[in-house]
Amino acid sequence: MALLPPPASFFALGELLAGVAQLVRALPCHGRGCRFESGRSRTEKRNIQLWGIFFFLICESDSIWSGLLRRSFNVDESLAQMKPKTPVPTSFKDLFYVVSDKEDGNLSYNWGEQEGVLKARRDFFKRIGVSPADCVGMSLIHKDGVKLVDSKDRMDILKGVGSPEVDALITNEKGLYLFLLTGDCQPLIYYDSKNRVLALVHLSWKNTEMKLASKVIKTMQTNFGSNPRNVVVYIGPSIQKDSYIFSSEEIAQKDISDWSKHVEKLPNERVAIDLFSYNQRVLMDAGVPKENILNSGIDTYSSPEYFSHYRSKRTGEPEGRFATVVGIKK
Repeated sequence: MALLPPPASFFALGELLAGVAQLVRALPCHGRGCRFESGRSRTEKRNIQLWGIFFFLICESDSIWSGLLRRSFNVDESLAQMKPKTPVPTSFKDLFYVVSDKEDGNLSYNWGEQEGVLKARRDFFKRIGVSPADCVGMSLIHKDGVKLVDSKDRMDILKGVGSPEVDALITNEKGLYLFLLTGDCQPLIYYDSKNRVLALVHLSWKNTEMKLASKVIKTMQTNFGSNPRNVVVYIGPSIQKDSYIFSSEEIAQKDISDWSKHVEKLPNERVAIDLFSYNQRVLMDAGVPKENILNSGIDTYSSPEYFSHYRSKRTGEPEGRFATVVGIKK
C-alpha cells in the first residue's frame, strides 16, 4: 500500500483539477454562474486541497483497496507473495504460504536441465525468504502414503535429494516448510489451528480414488488429536472441471458408480471430471464441514501463469512444475 504524499502534493493535484474546472467555467455560456474569479479565499484553497486528496485516492484505489482486503482477510505479507493474490482462510494467519508461477521458472528436475532448475530454485527461495535447508519435499508416486515429519527430516531441497516417496506430509513443528511440485494435480493444505497441525497433500485422480484426502484427516486425528470440524482445507491452483475434459474412450470414471456425481457428460462423446467435488465429498465424509473446504478456483489449464501438464500435452508447450511452500510460523 502506497504512503500518502505530503499536503503540498495534494494542493498541486487539486490546483490542477481546479484550473481545468475554471477553464471550463470561463467558456462562454448563457445563464447564471458563468463567471471566472481570479482570487482564492481560504475556503477555496482548502477545497482545492480536498480535490487533490480525492484525485489521489482514485489513482491509488487499487493498492489501497488491496491493502484493506488483505487486512480484512488477515492475509500476512508472506501470503501476499502468492501470485495471483487470492484471499485465503483467516485461520491460516499462523502460516507462511507461497505458490510459485512461471515467472519463477520450472522447479522440477524431471522437466528441466539440472543447472537451470537449481538456479530457479535458488532464486525462488531467496525471493520468498525461506532457507532451503528448512524444507521437506516429496517424491510423488500417486499413492496414499502419509508421512509425519519434523526437523530430523530436513533436506537439501535445492538438489531435491532424499525426498520420501509419499504424497502427503504432516507436521506440527514450527519453522519447518513443506514443499510440493504440481502441474494440474491438486495441492491441498490442511490446517488444524487449534492444535497447530499442518499437512500438505498431492492429489491426482489415482490417489483421489484411494481416498487419500480422508486418510490424512484420520492420521491427524490419531497422531495429534485433531477434530475434523476444526480442520480447514484449502485447494491451491489446479485443473478445474471446465478444463479437465476427455473423450469417453480415454476415461474409465464415467462407468464407475463412485464417480457418477463427479462426471459430466458433454456433447461429442466428451466427459468432464470434477476432482474438487469428489475430494470435497470424501473430506465431508471424514467429518470436515463443507464451509471449511475451500477452492482457490485458479485453473492451471486456462491460466498461463502456471505450468499445466494437460495443456502441454495438447499445445506442445514445454512442461514444467510450480511449487507450493507452506509452514507454521515460529
